[in-house]
Amino acid sequence: MDNRVLYQKWRPLTFNEIVDQEHITLTLRNSIDQSRTSHAYLFAGPRGVGKTTTARVLAKALNCPESPNCTMQEPGKRKFCEVCKSINAGKMIDLIEIDAASNRTIDNIRDIKDKAMYAPNMGSKKVYIIDEAHGLTGAAQQAFLKLLEEPPENVVIILATTEADSLPLTIVSRCQRFDFKRINHREISNHLSIIAKEEKINIDNSALDLISINSSGSLRDAENLLQQISSIGDEDINEEHLLKFLGMGARSASLEILSLVLEKETDKVLALIQNEVNNGIDPRMIKDRLLKDLRGLIYTKNNLSELLEETEHTINKYSELSKKYSLEVLGEVTTVILKSDIPSNENPPINLEIALLDACLTSKPAPTEAVVQKNVETSKPAPTE
Repeated sequence: MDNRVLYQKWRPLTFNEIVDQEHITLTLRNSIDQSRTSHAYLFAGPRGVGKTTTARVLAKALNCPESPNCTMQEPGKRKFCEVCKSINAGKMIDLIEIDAASNRTIDNIRDIKDKAMYAPNMGSKKVYIIDEAHGLTGAAQQAFLKLLEEPPENVVIILATTEADSLPLTIVSRCQRFDFKRINHREISNHLSIIAKEEKINIDNSALDLISINSSGSLRDAENLLQQISSIGDEDINEEHLLKFLGMGARSASLEILSLVLEKETDKVLALIQNEVNNGIDPRMIKDRLLKDLRGLIYTKNNLSELLEETEHTINKYSELSKKYSLEVLGEVTTVILKSDIPSNENPPINLEIALLDACLTSKPAPTEAVVQKNVETSKPAPTE
């Protein structure tokens, strides 16, 4: 029985298994096919989107003696040569992974430079994966430059970082840079659906959508959340279970609060906020949800709802609500809430209450069509005799 956590158990092992990073995997596959690989790579992007995983697959591709390359096979086959199997198992002596957050000094880099001079033992390339590369000290970065400028013939260096701007340009310019994007929530939902089916986790599609939306484009975060929620029991998992687990309350509550703010229903706004806080919802989370909903309304008002990473039900709600208010009103309310400073877990939620009261006083109802038509007629010049 495999007792590894889901994100390790379901880590992609080939280029075709990497989720929603085709702009990168296609380029790397072509470079392998054409034997036009680089001596140094920089993988930049948010956490949990496949930087280290892609680095490992690339290390396999560089060392695989088979033709066709084991890393080019279709998803699900997973037939590997001995070299690739050793990398999958983490036993490949020529693949060295270093966490720069803890191995960040100049002495650590000098040790890497000394060992890089030795020929590979098992494969054709010695591959160094430097994770969290932005964690290197200034002196260590300078010492690293020499290795990047004139690396040994059989050495490939892959830097992975979430903060590429923290690296000096002298390092960045010596690498082939690949920018990883946040993974589309639909791709995450599809991937989680496959995992849930294979792992016999009974969860409905609306709950999977909610997990993907709340993972901020990180597949690893989504897989961890799926594993956590799967431990609640043998019953089928639905959206309500997930909302309670995340401490979010009903998603409809934030839209209801926002609707009441726009309608200047101050008494109902205060009552609903207190009810949410009494149910354990963090006031700061309420603020974040309100801002996300306001963004959804503004996008929908501009006919850009297809760009929103939301469920179909939520987008329909946005469409219905956005028709009632002008962009001016939505912009004013957004500005007030955005500028508010809401402490986490404040109880009573005074700062949130004041912010939403200000938003109520700021917002002005959108003019109805009848009023607009009357104003137009009034502004017309009187007929001359």
